[in-house]
Amino acid sequence: MGDSKFCTNCGAKTQPEDVFCESCGQKLEAREPFREPFPERPKKKGNSGVIAVVALLVIVIFGGAYWFFSQKGENDNIADQPNQNADSSNQNSEASNEGTGETQQTEPASSQLDLTKARTYLSTPGYKSTFFVNYPDGMAGVVERFSGRGPNANEGVIVSEVEVVRENGEDYGYGFHYVTRQDGSYYILDSTPFEIYPHLKDDLSIGKTWSYEDEVFGDIVWTVMDMGVDLDLGFEKFSNCLVVKEDNQAAGFVTIAYYAPGSGMIYSTDASGNNDYYKMTAKEQIGTEQAESQIVKWCPNYLEIKDDRTQ
Repeated sequence: MGDSKFCTNCGAKTQPEDVFCESCGQKLEAREPFREPFPERPKKKGNSGVIAVVALLVIVIFGGAYWFFSQKGENDNIADQPNQNADSSNQNSEASNEGTGETQQTEPASSQLDLTKARTYLSTPGYKSTFFVNYPDGMAGVVERFSGRGPNANEGVIVSEVEVVRENGEDYGYGFHYVTRQDGSYYILDSTPFEIYPHLKDDLSIGKTWSYEDEVFGDIVWTVMDMGVDLDLGFEKFSNCLVVKEDNQAAGFVTIAYYAPGSGMIYSTDASGNNDYYKMTAKEQIGTEQAESQIVKWCPNYLEIKDDRTQ
């Protein structure tokens, strides 16, 4: 990842100083600098530039909750999303087996799921997922997400996730952990193990809202926009997705995130549906031991994580 950006019209790579795309002539939009609303977090490695990129990747996972950049003309209403299956009544998620034309069910039948529970939309341990990220500031790249539990982790931790990005031929990871409470699920960043943030609430229904209040930086408000939605990401169809709008009121920025049962967040876009920020492109079962090794490698505080934090 670097300072280059991409033309929103043809996708050609451009440079920060370019005013017009050399490929198609499209006028390029000016980029806003990224500002993090919370105090700087402890750095685990000496390369501050790489750590900033890794932290940004984690921010994107949470739907842009901590982005402080503005975007004009944001539409708060959900437009028709790309690749979304209009028939949300299909209760089976099927993926085509390459070369055979056969299909397989990749998640439990809807009768086995409680779509009103936040825990339903957490990742299942033992999986590796690949994502393509495309930031509004022009950075783009591939991220790998590992879902698992560290050995002897506190029983209150339902699942831990690690995001790994390659920078200049070297891998860097950033971890976070999910716990559940009576009102829903929360997450704790491994780098700041004594802070906890809301993830999803229980008793989910269309129109349900919850928020994170910050006297300094302003509130973040989440709203359930739809439920039971089918989403086709090309390599796999995900059914029973939860669609959540995240409104960072301090920044005036809105994102739409899709959560799939057993897979966590699989897709994030701007409110208009025209710009993909975070999109799953592959998912494979790797086993709990391999996933566990990633948690140990990238989460030095995982043994200290338990649900004794205050929001």
